[in-house]
Amino acid sequence: MYTLTTYQNLKELFPELNAQLFNSSHDYRKQVLDMMAKQECKLHDLNEQFMGEKHEASREEACILGYN
Repeated sequence: MYTLTTYQNLKELFPELNAQLFNSSHDYRKQVLDMMAKQECKLHDLNEQFMGEKHEASREEACILGYN
């Protein structure tokens, strides 16, 4: 479930990479790791914006708030 949601989020954020993920011999691992890092930065920014916190929310908090 978490993996599917993560993949859907990546599809929305980076549509140009959809075709590359499974239909290419291109080494996409670094790109996927970069996308995950950007997604974590986005979650961190949302935490600061909506919760006024400087630390990362726990996974349970993030799931309750619908960020994952």
